[in-house]
Amino acid sequence: MNHPKISVIIPVYNGEKFLEEAIKSVLNQEYDNLECIVVDDGSIDGSAAIAKKFGQVIYLRQNNAGVAAARNRGVRNASGEYLAFLDADDLWDIKKLATQISYMAENPDIGYSFTKHSLFLAEGVKELPAWVRTQQYEQEMSAYIPSALVVRRSVFEAVGNFDENYRVGEDSDWFLRARDAGIKLGIIKETLLYKRVHPQCLSSQTELSRKNLLKSVKASLLRVRSADRVSVIVPVYNGEKYLQEALDSVLGQAVRPFEVLVIDDGSTDSTAELARQYGDRIHYIRKSNGGAATARNDGVKSSSGEYLAFLDADDYWDKQKLALQLREIKKPGAANMIFGMTAQFYSPETGEDFGQQYQCPSQPMKGANPGIMLMKRKDFLKVGLFSTEYKTGEFIEWYQRAQEAGMTSAFLPEVLMYRRIHPLNHGIMQKQQTEDYARIVKEMLLRRRKKEADGQA
Repeated sequence: MNHPKISVIIPVYNGEKFLEEAIKSVLNQEYDNLECIVVDDGSIDGSAAIAKKFGQVIYLRQNNAGVAAARNRGVRNASGEYLAFLDADDLWDIKKLATQISYMAENPDIGYSFTKHSLFLAEGVKELPAWVRTQQYEQEMSAYIPSALVVRRSVFEAVGNFDENYRVGEDSDWFLRARDAGIKLGIIKETLLYKRVHPQCLSSQTELSRKNLLKSVKASLLRVRSADRVSVIVPVYNGEKYLQEALDSVLGQAVRPFEVLVIDDGSTDSTAELARQYGDRIHYIRKSNGGAATARNDGVKSSSGEYLAFLDADDYWDKQKLALQLREIKKPGAANMIFGMTAQFYSPETGEDFGQQYQCPSQPMKGANPGIMLMKRKDFLKVGLFSTEYKTGEFIEWYQRAQEAGMTSAFLPEVLMYRRIHPLNHGIMQKQQTEDYARIVKEMLLRRRKKEADGQA
């Protein structure tokens, strides 16, 4: 079995006393595809020599900048699909990584997971320090700390790095950001982490920890109040066969949408009943049949989010679509329209004859279409609504107007949408109506000539 690669990052600062045990607990894991990265945060003891004893260890050194900076340095140099972190004074159970990866493989909607942990006294420590409560020491508890964490790399990147402004409490800040982004957490009810209690623990800095936790909570409250408001618009006409998969892919996003509007374009099948099963998780709107462009426009008019995204009812999204696009569109100088790659597939009910008649590219394709786009609502409205004059090609016409209005595009390299090829595809059903495309090109040329005549080109 091919296991996904895990990058294990161990930050260390003057940790010669415990580092060797920590490294061994990583290398002894019952997991056959990992890399161990030790980031030396400017140690002046023998930490470097200890790390270099292990040929399997990737050793990195930096000037002292704090544990958050050290973890981030490790992430930048990691090559794994998953990330795990271990403090240099903690230890793992031999089956920790195998257990968490197995659990997350069985639960693909889980973005990150924790295990339970127990505390133990370092050699020479005779009694519990004042900052450790007796209950914490005597009971095995779920550990919301980096040493218990395994996270998908794509999820970590969507949440962002540990905040290097924190010398203590950077982990609480990251976990709150992950929660606020709507990323699903999984808890494994096994004790797979052993946390050492000793006088030099960062956890012992209780006053600073409390201040930083309060700072993180305040930041979280501000994020919740000003959270990314993505309105997802799903037009549907007689889509009972595929609508559930489409909606599940929207509601299962790593960053949950602000609202999901299902615009029923006069369906005569069981679309309404299926949509209503989702209750208040979606906003169901029924209209008389007017076509996909009209349905999308109705969705835009009923939306209230800062961003707009569209998905046809027979397609579905990768769970990281919104997270990756939001991260891109919020960069300084970002493009107005963010697209990604689309993978196409034959719907299971199609036969060999259909496959011979309608080609399905085997490689993901780069292209501008509504189902793969994210943009700010205000920018969309500057371009205007979709034209309802065309039976097909309405997005091509809209995209040309967007470009003429100065809107820019960026294309992410990840596959963000899966497009179903089946006999009822709008594009296939309207394939012969080439006159719409000719009209679109003609009108584009007329607008261009008018601009040139007005001296605007």
